[in-house]
Formats: sequence, structure tokens, C-alpha cells
Amino acid sequence: MKMKFYFILAVAMLLPMTILGQGKDLFSGLENENYKRAIEILDQGGDKDEALGYLQKEVAEHPDNGFAYSMMAHVYKTCNRVGEAMTCVNKAISLWKKNRILLATAYWQRASLNLKLGNEKAALRDWRKAIKTDPTIDCVCTDHAECPYKREEE
Repeated sequence: MKMKFYFILAVAMLLPMTILGQGKDLFSGLENENYKRAIEILDQGGDKDEALGYLQKEVAEHPDNGFAYSMMAHVYKTCNRVGEAMTCVNKAISLWKKNRILLATAYWQRASLNLKLGNEKAALRDWRKAIKTDPTIDCVCTDHAECPYKREEE
């Protein structure tokens, strides 16, 4: 639950800033029907497998939608399907190389997955990458500082 709150908060804070600096085309995937339907299902506490189905359709039709990959990673993580989550977040990272805010967020997301896998060194590397990419994202810095305590939560 805490991860979901931070993820949604980060995206909500980052969207306006990133749109101003990067252009609207980066966010075109947010308006796609499959993506929107998946988000609706998740917001209503619906079936995660149904939401994943919509997200999978989204990336099949729009393979450049990093938001869909990032959201799939989040859903997979909540279903304890960490390997699939890692594959999706790595794809989001590759798509967001030109946007420092989204890239930092994806590194932050991958750090959380690495911690869940028990790979603290990789988690710390990803948090450092996120901080280096964009040091203004508070939740990244906080998670990095709280790493020793997060092991117990994951």
C-alpha cells in the first residue's frame, strides 16, 4: 500500500513538470484506451489480471509507452511476480533515457524491486542513479536513506 501511494504521488508530481520540459508527445500513451482502462480497474480495486491484460494490449499496440511498462511493473510487484516486474521496469528505463524525471522514477522503481529480491547492492546502485539523474525527487532520496529499514518492509 505504501509503495502504491508513493508511486502515484511521484507520477502525479512529475507529470506537470515533465510536460513543460519535454513536450506532449512523451505523454501520448496516457490517453490510450487500454492504458486508461487498466488504470480505472486498478483505481477501483479491480482484478489485477484484467488490468494486466489491458496493459499487455497497450504495449502490444504501443510498444513505446513507458508508462504502461512502468505500471505493469508495479502491478507485477504487488502480485509477487518480481521477475516480470523487473523486465517491465527495465523496458521503461530504456524508453525514458531522454527524460531525467521519468528515468529517475524508473530507477527508483527498480531499486524497490532489487530490494524485494534481496539485492541491496543493486538497490543502492539504482537509488544512486536516480539521485544522480534527478536529485529533486524527494521520495528517491528518502528511500535511499531508509534502505536498511526497507529490507524489513519488502
